Amino acid sequence: MAKATERWSVHNKFSMAGTGVAARREWDVTGASNEREAIYAGSVARYGERHPRFPDMSVKRVGITQQQSTDVYVVEANYDNLPGRGARPRERQRERPLLMFWSTSLSQTELESDWQGKPFVNSAGTSFPIPIIGTTAQLQLIVKRWEPGYDPRLALKFINRLNKSSFNIAVANNRSVTIEERQAKVLRIMPTREYSQDEDLIEIEYGFEFKEDWRVWMLDRGVYQGRSTDSDSESPQRIREKDTQTPITTPVHLDGTGRPINDDLKRTGDKGVTDRKTDDDFRRSPSGNAVYMPFRVHELADFGKLAL
Repeated sequence: MAKATERWSVHNKFSMAGTGVAARREWDVTGASNEREAIYAGSVARYGERHPRFPDMSVKRVGITQQQSTDVYVVEANYDNLPGRGARPRERQRERPLLMFWSTSLSQTELESDWQGKPFVNSAGTSFPIPIIGTTAQLQLIVKRWEPGYDPRLALKFINRLNKSSFNIAVANNRSVTIEERQAKVLRIMPTREYSQDEDLIEIEYGFEFKEDWRVWMLDRGVYQGRSTDSDSESPQRIREKDTQTPITTPVHLDGTGRPINDDLKRTGDKGVTDRKTDDDFRRSPSGNAVYMPFRVHELADFGKLAL
């Protein structure tokens, strides 16, 4: 984690050729892997913050002045008592605070059960030949921030990944909210527009999508069952009708341990492939005639490194 130590020797103010007063503060930042992490290290001043000794001045620019070594960045914050709109266009870009926009996105997915976990089956107990499509809304957050360049390697490390631990996102009035682990997914990290190589600041957009449970739940069904004590084979066995011993051709519901839920299809000595006992392992419908198994399809990443 990046650590900032202030240089108190530059903690002063000076005149600006009769137009106002200004001041600057500097920090030595260690533990940062790039300039972006150094600028947003813990105690470094943020845009708009008041000077601790001269409250009439606020931060108008934060940037890297030099890199003393491969491990130490020098970050400088510039203060003055002039209104922000009086700055040059390039400086106004530097002064723009972090921007946030909340929205929802709509998506259509194939549904296998209702909100209570009851499977969608016809009167014969089998799936419908035509899939049932449902529309869902997902909460999204877009964060825009001016940064000293764009590194696509950062995007490759985070896109389509979930937060492996809780992290904070800044909100209004210098407050932040905590997002619990595995609830946020990165959709994109990319510039908001085209840019040229001579630009020293680029507006970067971070896109997030939120969901309480990102696991994929699949209805446990098939034409095979777990190993049986009356068989020498260690492979799953074809499910057969109990009376006729005829192999079934239509998938039937399984109980989460590799056995058919329907007693008419069970054989003496049936045993499951796994012993699933917790709600985290599977989800049973209220009627008990269907079991859903969870699968995690997203990798995890440390969102705290984004320093939002």
